[in-house]
Amino acid sequence: MYSEIIKKNMENAPIKWWPKYAYHFTDIRNAVNILSLGRLYSRFNAEHYDMMKNDNANIPVPIFLFFDLEKLLEETKTQF
Repeated sequence: MYSEIIKKNMENAPIKWWPKYAYHFTDIRNAVNILSLGRLYSRFNAEHYDMMKNDNANIPVPIFLFFDLEKLLEETKTQF
């Protein structure tokens, strides 16, 4: 379902592979928490449930997570 939209976006992108992924920028401590939980929460929920170890404005070690966009959007548990 989403593959055609992604392919079309890839045709127009300055770097062709960028539209294939969803990106998340965070601190290494938050990344460890994300990977151990297996979930990525909104900032509101991460703060509410005390899961955010560090505010991204104060990053000692920045981490970028890449997610396969098509798989992410087709996952039934994905919510926006």
